[in-house]
Amino acid sequence: MFRTVSSPFDVTIRRNTGLNSGTTLLDMDFEAEVVGASVKAERFTFINNLVSPGSNDVKGTECMPGTASLNYYCHNLTFTANTLIGGQAGLSAA
Repeated sequence: MFRTVSSPFDVTIRRNTGLNSGTTLLDMDFEAEVVGASVKAERFTFINNLVSPGSNDVKGTECMPGTASLNYYCHNLTFTANTLIGGQAGLSAA
């Protein structure tokens, strides 16, 4: 549903409603774009959204879906006050 690329800075995804027909709510697979570098999204905010997460919830290729991907790919993360319809409880509560 949402895809981040090129290690974004100051991204806010707020107050969206979406029914995800794909497999991933938030694809954070941008590390592969910078070979050999440790890349993280700085000040990434995902707040007050009503969405269906899909089968992979939040993911990147370097770690497991969910909170592990959020923690691996984001620095200064805010992921709060969201409703994930049909998602696993606590899976993406960072």
